[in-house]
Amino acid sequence: MASITKWAVSITKVSSIQPTVEKALDLAQDGVPGPVFLEIPIDVLYPEEMVREMFMNESGVKDGKNLGNKALELYMRGHLYRQFHQPHMSEGRVTFARGRPTGPGRRESGPGELQRC
Repeated sequence: MASITKWAVSITKVSSIQPTVEKALDLAQDGVPGPVFLEIPIDVLYPEEMVREMFMNESGVKDGKNLGNKALELYMRGHLYRQFHQPHMSEGRVTFARGRPTGPGRRESGPGELQRC
């Protein structure tokens, strides 16, 4: 959809939701207003415990007996940990899932700015 939008992106980590939505709002309003597209997979929107349980049950590796299942279970646990706990990094800033961005270039939004958009 990049050809009909000003910006298109897929969010893969929970910590990326807030900064990505803020950037999308800024870009949509910058210059000539236009559409942006954010893809947010359902497993990023659901609670961590629900996603962990679903991934482990669907993959069939929970309490695996052989080396292949144990390796896949370890990979799945690492993937889910990164998805929910890895900080978001962009433009020299680091944003943690429940924190504010740090570093240069942080623009503070007013309390009514989201409603205005």
